Amino acid sequence: MSTNEKHSSSQNDFETENQEWLNSFRWILKNETGDRAKKLLEILQDEARKQGITTSYHITTPYCNTIPATEEVAYPGSLEIENNLI
Repeated sequence: MSTNEKHSSSQNDFETENQEWLNSFRWILKNETGDRAKKLLEILQDEARKQGITTSYHITTPYCNTIPATEEVAYPGSLEIENNLI
């Protein structure tokens, strides 16, 4: 088998596997709750991070700062000292 044939075979395997993942996720979206789909994505992202894989996107959290910026206290530490630590 030539290098090109191996690459083509591997590429086809990847495409098949990718389609299987998509089909499974679409099944979850159709048959489970949105929360279940979110949880699966969080699990996959956490595992990727543990394995040293970073993603180019960020999933946001439902966190909302309830303190208006005008009411926040000044930074309690010394930025100069902390910048020297980096």
